[in-house]
Amino acid sequence: MKKIFNTIVNIIPFFVWMIWFYLALIDIDINPDLGTIEILLLLGFPLLYTIYNVFFAKDRKEFAIYNLIFGVAHIIGYYISGLLYYDYVSSDSETMLVINTFSGISILYVSIVTLIFYGIRVFVDKLRNK
Repeated sequence: MKKIFNTIVNIIPFFVWMIWFYLALIDIDINPDLGTIEILLLLGFPLLYTIYNVFFAKDRKEFAIYNLIFGVAHIIGYYISGLLYYDYVSSDSETMLVINTFSGISILYVSIVTLIFYGIRVFVDKLRNK
């Protein structure tokens, strides 16, 4: 049951990105604006979820699997919300450039954060076993 719960938690970013798109579609006026929220989500989600996964995964393999699930949900959610944004809100060439660039950078960022925390998990596990 715990594995199912943690898997569902790691899929949530996909739905958050769909909500982000919906808010852009209805042109909601919020502070901070949706562009700022987009950057905060792109930077914050990987850190937040990686820390969550470090604490709630029973071992390194499970941590890696949860972070992979998160990474796929996060990147696909961002990319699909970006494509929807392009189709329904702003269909200029810069939009596609931003979507593709941020998607690539996000893949790299999620991978680096995962590797760093995986290394920390290995170090902590070795200290516990001594």
